[in-house]
Amino acid sequence: MSKSDLNNVSWVPYTDIVRINDEGFYVVYVKIVDNNGNVSYINSDLLVLDSSGSNVSISAFDNQWSGLSSGELYVDHPFDFTVSATDSLSGIKSIEYYLSNVEVNDMNSISWVNYDGDISVNTVGEYILYVKVTDGCDFVTYASTPVIIYDGYVISNFKPLGGTGNNI
Repeated sequence: MSKSDLNNVSWVPYTDIVRINDEGFYVVYVKIVDNNGNVSYINSDLLVLDSSGSNVSISAFDNQWSGLSSGELYVDHPFDFTVSATDSLSGIKSIEYYLSNVEVNDMNSISWVNYDGDISVNTVGEYILYVKVTDGCDFVTYASTPVIIYDGYVISNFKPLGGTGNNI
């Protein structure tokens, strides 16, 4: 704001702590008047209040996960993971991942890899995909899949025990 703009603002007397609760971009301006009536203006740098994490989604074979997931899921074929992230306020600074075969409890102990496209799984085994998203204000959000067990078994015919039932 220019000095002319500041002279035309309706100022609110400072009587208590000013709280900013809503996320957004702010500049705080202060008008200071000394005992002789001299006026000075000061302002803060741009303040960004971004208290929520990014929206992170991991998807594979028609399933989608956000947040830290648990449980197990069996699959019988190779698959790709796709990661998406949005942050409407400060934007996304980085997306990183770690593909593990065991549960990780300390996210700081992981050697993260920059995400640059789909992550392919072609080998039979157990997999958990961990994702770390850092927004423009360095706020970190984590997400993971449940344990995905790629066992390679395909059931093509099924015959109930003890009978001559039809194949399913």
